[in-house]
Amino acid sequence: MSAAPALERPQVVSHAQQSLSYTVFDCKWVPRSARLLCLGSAARGTGVVQLYELRGARLELLREIEKPKPIKCGTFGATSLQQRYLATGDFDGNLNIWNLEAPEIPVYSVKGHKEIINSIDGVGGLGIGEGAPEIVTGSRDGTVKVWDPRQKDTPVANMEPVQGESKRDCWTVAFGNAYNQEERVVCAGYDNGDIKLFDLKTMSLRWETNIKNGVCSVEFDRKDINMNKLVATSLEGKFHVFDMRTQHPTKGFASVSEKRPPKAGRLYNTPCPSSGVALYVRERFACLELNDGDDWVESLWVTIKGKANKADILVGGCYRPTIQDEEADEIFYKQLGEVSPLLILVLIGDFNLPDMVET
Repeated sequence: MSAAPALERPQVVSHAQQSLSYTVFDCKWVPRSARLLCLGSAARGTGVVQLYELRGARLELLREIEKPKPIKCGTFGATSLQQRYLATGDFDGNLNIWNLEAPEIPVYSVKGHKEIINSIDGVGGLGIGEGAPEIVTGSRDGTVKVWDPRQKDTPVANMEPVQGESKRDCWTVAFGNAYNQEERVVCAGYDNGDIKLFDLKTMSLRWETNIKNGVCSVEFDRKDINMNKLVATSLEGKFHVFDMRTQHPTKGFASVSEKRPPKAGRLYNTPCPSSGVALYVRERFACLELNDGDDWVESLWVTIKGKANKADILVGGCYRPTIQDEEADEIFYKQLGEVSPLLILVLIGDFNLPDMVET
């Protein structure tokens, strides 16, 4: 009887594990199959697509594809079950659609954004959602664009900051409300905590709010019904659930939120769209956040205070994007030079340099 409460808690069971030699940004199941795709970036700055098949308790690599630019995100949402084409967004702002049976050249390609595409979603394919197949992309350049794969080069909708409004980094996008041929919305989340709901039928901003922290993900419970529930998650580990059928004229949609704090510890993190750095420190350690890095460098430094006669320990975390230039490298080296003589240093990072060993 004493084991009953433990069984009631959510559990994650690992069926198969696979170690990878590159940075993974997204994983997607191939529709109606036991196959999955891993999308990411190799150390030399190229894109990687790996196709695996789940066979019993192991993953077998079927194919590996290398592309010129690191791949950040992907979706099957706008394809048919017969074709199962993959749409991807990369670090150079390109939207590509691939036939996985012949992936050498994309079946559709467009320079969609000026900067990295952080998030992508699709609707109208796989038998999910009414209306034409469409793809939405959100980028660091502050724009959210909707694409019809049947229409070359030009988006069917472009949501961008109005003149005079500051550009915010769009981290996540999602389709919803596609319950008939006319209705469809796009929800977008931004680095400053903004959530915006765009109505594609009226081409207008239908609703917006702010959850006071960077929005990591937005998702409707279902895309193919009248809007019901919208879930948004933030950097601080908070879940926000909005009732999209209960809207107040001035206060917006009714919502509840819950934060599940880390067990006996504190999470230090840096807001970053493409990666970010986080350090989790147990509560029993006295800590001081030294700095949150530089605008050019994704790094975080935390000092763990020593007890009695023991010295303080400086823990540093760094992520080096594959597209980082030499100027940003020099800033990081300068940071490292300033802090390394002061304390005992533990440095952890994903440096994306083939000749550098991670410690």
